[in-house]
Amino acid sequence: MLTFSDSGQVTSVDPSPEDIDRIWPIKKAILLACAIEVQAFKAGNVFPGADFSDMNYLHFMDSARAIAERAVECKDEPVGLTTLRCTQAMWNAVDANTHLGTILLLVPLAKAIEQTPDKTVAALRDGIRAVLDGLTADDAHYTYAAIRLTSPGGLGRSKEADVQGDAPECLIEAMRLAPSFDTVARQYTNGFEDVTGWILNELCDCLAGHSDPLSAVSHLQLRILALQPDGLIARKCGLDVAQQVSRRAEQVRQNALKSTASPLPAFPDWQAFDTYLRSDGNRLNPGTTADLIAAALFIRLCGFRA
Repeated sequence: MLTFSDSGQVTSVDPSPEDIDRIWPIKKAILLACAIEVQAFKAGNVFPGADFSDMNYLHFMDSARAIAERAVECKDEPVGLTTLRCTQAMWNAVDANTHLGTILLLVPLAKAIEQTPDKTVAALRDGIRAVLDGLTADDAHYTYAAIRLTSPGGLGRSKEADVQGDAPECLIEAMRLAPSFDTVARQYTNGFEDVTGWILNELCDCLAGHSDPLSAVSHLQLRILALQPDGLIARKCGLDVAQQVSRRAEQVRQNALKSTASPLPAFPDWQAFDTYLRSDGNRLNPGTTADLIAAALFIRLCGFRA
């Protein structure tokens, strides 16, 4: 059951299948996608009872509320400006980078969904392409400002389209220069093909296989990690390490398939994997995978099915 206050803020997150199958308005869908993502037990990520030294579950909830409110307030603004406004709202709420990747994904998606009354994935993809085709130099300028505000981990410097320098004329072309493992940037260059395609498919499959949506998200994390290296881990620790994490995620996933009697976090293999990802000051935090999960949840909560 999802419970909301009189002001429309979520006060408890224990979603039922019926909650997941409802079609929510944009503001609540953003808030719920972020809330469900952080509420689920996901190895190496923040969730209730599993904090980082500089942020905890409440930071994610507080910033999600700020982002959802600002996204709706700026719904008629261009993508880049809305991205910057949401990032500023996040920063003002918690003074930490909890959701930059999620913002970069949700803002264009929200713009497209607002313009897509037909609840089919094909129609959504058309809407996304229209949003991306309409990006201007101003969108690049404001998006670069949003990224600079948060100083995301492992970003480093680049010879071309460096976010510490002047923004390029074309945001899409700048995203093309990102490393191949940067799945958030790739959505801008492939029309959000991953989040509206195989990631949404995996989410819907997990939801169909688990009566508890939070448990479904726990399993979804392992599936995504097993299928592709996490971009944040690759930026901070290198692609080889990220691929090693993927192999371990697949091993944990396969072992978990042998028994469904217990929740995933009860498995010793999952616990060991979670401990491994939290080693060395949480450097192996699969943050990009969390962003992709939030984006897929948002699409589902807005009424789209694989």
